[in-house]
Amino acid sequence: MSAWVWNVASLSVDQPAVRTAVTAFRPVAPTAPRPDLTGLPLIDTEFVSSQRSAGRLLAHAAGRAALAHLLEQSGLDPLEHSVSRNTDGAPLLHPASVVFSIAHDESLAVAVTAAPSMRLGVDVEAATRRVGDAVLPQIAAGAELTRLLAAVPSVRLDAWLAKEAVCKAAGVPLDRSAKLVELNLDPISLSPSPKPGDDAVEVSRLAVSSALFDGARYDLSHLTHLSGDSEHRLCIAFLAG
Repeated sequence: MSAWVWNVASLSVDQPAVRTAVTAFRPVAPTAPRPDLTGLPLIDTEFVSSQRSAGRLLAHAAGRAALAHLLEQSGLDPLEHSVSRNTDGAPLLHPASVVFSIAHDESLAVAVTAAPSMRLGVDVEAATRRVGDAVLPQIAAGAELTRLLAAVPSVRLDAWLAKEAVCKAAGVPLDRSAKLVELNLDPISLSPSPKPGDDAVEVSRLAVSSALFDGARYDLSHLTHLSGDSEHRLCIAFLAG
């Protein structure tokens, strides 16, 4: 594993009840040989046995390394825990010492943990990702869609991350539930203030601060993570039990 992972590190977030860790790893070519993950804690053996992509296997291992780091930070032994999946494919920790969520892309994995009474979800994307006009109608509708279509790329990305994180926390699929997640899009104060009636400027400056889903309000934390030459954007959604 050390041949690919750069480091595992904790991150500070504005929610004391949530622990966060990231694992940066080197991307590999599609033709790279499958890495040997034997003996690593918290690995999903069924996923590993069915997966042929070296990149996906490394991302999986990196996410589990971040989770193991958080368990150790909580005074728990990762080797005394295992992960399975429920009928919907969502991962479950045994024993249920904490609730957790994991996300990754091609070079960064992130894990979050909290008390079992909380609902928790996380998503991560490269900060350069663009959420295009054709994608937004898949996750938003009505006035929310109108505002996001007028928003700058960073707000669109934060909205995508928030929808994914909330769906993970709620345990529902993104493709069927994203439009049901209502984002709180707060205007950001500008200096100098935009001219009256300048809707394009007003709408472009937004912060995705919280979300409503199925009658519950989820708090959101957005973070930017720098690792080497890479910049990532993260969103954590959490609901206290």
